[in-house]
Amino acid sequence: MVTTSESKTTNHRRRIVEGSSALLIKSQNEKKGVKRAIEKCKYRRDLKFRHKASLLRQYKKTLKQEERENSNTSITWSSSKRLKRHNDNNQSRRNDDTEQYTKEEKQQRRRPKKMDPFAKSLIKSQQRKEEQLEQHHQQKLKETEIVEKEKNRHVRSKKLSKRTSKGQPVMKHVIDGLLESIRRKQS
Repeated sequence: MVTTSESKTTNHRRRIVEGSSALLIKSQNEKKGVKRAIEKCKYRRDLKFRHKASLLRQYKKTLKQEERENSNTSITWSSSKRLKRHNDNNQSRRNDDTEQYTKEEKQQRRRPKKMDPFAKSLIKSQQRKEEQLEQHHQQKLKETEIVEKEKNRHVRSKKLSKRTSKGQPVMKHVIDGLLESIRRKQS
């Protein structure tokens, strides 16, 4: 007879075995899905490449036809597939054309600059910086004024607190203080 502890271990082993086979099947299915996804991606990329290549071929053909129609020069393709022009007259014509344009005409022919999406925010940030610099400058001025006033008060209090040998205030300093206050009121 099998004891309860032995039956528990055998059941446990069975569960592990059943679970591991299920995991193997699941991982194989996932691999198939990944392979399919990679194949689809490669197929789409190949389609895009072919489409772009056909568009490029068509564009080159139209360029070639237009150049044949517009110019009387003989056209040959070099090994690097760039056009070579044998007619020197066309080159001299080009030089004449560039000399005809003035600076103003060249500026008019240029493309207008694109709108900067952050232009407004840049302007706001510059204004903020200017305001902060102004506030900082004003704060420093106030601090220096406060320091000067404190020094003047200290000097004035020293002068006014001076006494003669008999304990009377020195009249020279008192009169100077009165004159200074009169001058401040007038200005």
